[in-house]
Amino acid sequence: VLAKVLRHRSRRTRLEDSFTQPPVMMDLLEYQAKDLFQEIGIPVLASQRIERPSDIKSLRIPYPIALKSQVHIGGRGRLGGVRFVSNTIDAIAAAHAIFNLAIVGEYPKFLLAEE
Repeated sequence: VLAKVLRHRSRRTRLEDSFTQPPVMMDLLEYQAKDLFQEIGIPVLASQRIERPSDIKSLRIPYPIALKSQVHIGGRGRLGGVRFVSNTIDAIAAAHAIFNLAIVGEYPKFLLAEE
């Protein structure tokens, strides 16, 4: 089912051609994949997309949270792109640090705050 949703949303191939053409590669960030999972009924942890550090003040999920850099590169945690925080002050500081951290040359445009 997920494969059908991805193929449909990518609009790169028609669904009926999906068995005769090579698979379509989609370059999704974690928050985009979680949105797709929710759309088709797969349970995911509560999360919220963060566009700037000040967005932390309006979080709708309870602490403690993980702040995750949204870049197209694996190994974010080992490179400092994932931080665990337990209050708003620490979360804002961590968000500033992550937004200013290039992971293999890529700066995040968004963070994902997750339970």
